[in-house]
Amino acid sequence: MSGKVERSLLVNVHALKFKYRVETPPTPEIQPDPSNLLNATYLMVNEPMDLKNTQLLIQRYDNDLKLDDAYMYFSFQRRVRRLSTGQTTDAFLGSDVMIEDFGGYNARVSETKWTFNGTRNLLLPFYKHNDLALSDEYKDPTGFRYVAFTGQGGCFPDVRWQLRKVHVVHWRTAGLQPSGEPSRVFIRRANQHHCRVAHL
Repeated sequence: MSGKVERSLLVNVHALKFKYRVETPPTPEIQPDPSNLLNATYLMVNEPMDLKNTQLLIQRYDNDLKLDDAYMYFSFQRRVRRLSTGQTTDAFLGSDVMIEDFGGYNARVSETKWTFNGTRNLLLPFYKHNDLALSDEYKDPTGFRYVAFTGQGGCFPDVRWQLRKVHVVHWRTAGLQPSGEPSRVFIRRANQHHCRVAHL
């Protein structure tokens, strides 16, 4: 690895939760929802120019046993292609990011084994966006400013860390041998509806 950035993608990402909404109206769900969706994720590439306007839509159903639907519009081909579920673990447009990465926790409850590991105090990145050092590197037409990045390679968000009381839940993928099990720990702030994911 050279340590140099080979190519940068500037992508707009939008997510919409259809069900189990607890903060933003309408709650608890959006109606009508004829497809019985749980959530949807939409991405559009703004840069580089050869990929500009390439778009991705992922739809996840409330039925945990039903596979996701994913569609990608390739601007240079001017056509839409339906993606198979397995392709969500492929590299996104030649980058180091997988399509699945945009969803954070992206497994299915029915495919995993869960263990509650207790409540503890941990140092975590919790912050208010507008209280941080914001970057002027990318000019958003809406006036929105992104959080600045820092550290080795400029790939770490310049955010504040705080000591927080959290609930810790550990999951393993069901049906795999222990030596080959993907494993993650979920950290959820007490009395909040958000969580952080740690890969082990």
